[in-house]
Amino acid sequence: MTGLMKWLSPVMAVALMIGWSGATVRADEAPAKAAVGTITGKVVDKDGKGVANVTVNLLPPAAAKAKKDKKADITAAPKAAKEKPAKGDKKKGADPIATTTTGADGSFTLNNVAVGEYSIEAGSKKGEPGFAKASVSVKEGDTVTVPLTLVAK
Repeated sequence: MTGLMKWLSPVMAVALMIGWSGATVRADEAPAKAAVGTITGKVVDKDGKGVANVTVNLLPPAAAKAKKDKKADITAAPKAAKEKPAKGDKKKGADPIATTTTGADGSFTLNNVAVGEYSIEAGSKKGEPGFAKASVSVKEGDTVTVPLTLVAK
């Protein structure tokens, strides 16, 4: 038994050190936290009153930039510009990356938005009282307030 203990003790010690060193490496390799910010705002009508239950869409940075710079739109998707929608399909813009609905007072919040340039739209669904659009720039850790005033479609 003493022969077994002389052999087993060093093996166990080495195994424990290997296990601990592996855990340390994994902790050091933890992914970096993404740079994010928050967008808040209020959707109001032409009289400045908050409008409840309005859909607010956040469009991706590429869509926001393409709308500012028509050349980027052509360069980014030359095939898409030439394609025609299938019969019965409507031509659509970029899909929103985040969507929310305004509260009773017209306010909205989009949390954990990646840093970048965006376009934000309100009231794009059928039956809503109007439409509003704005550009927004999100910086790390910041809260950006975007006022949106609905205008008749």
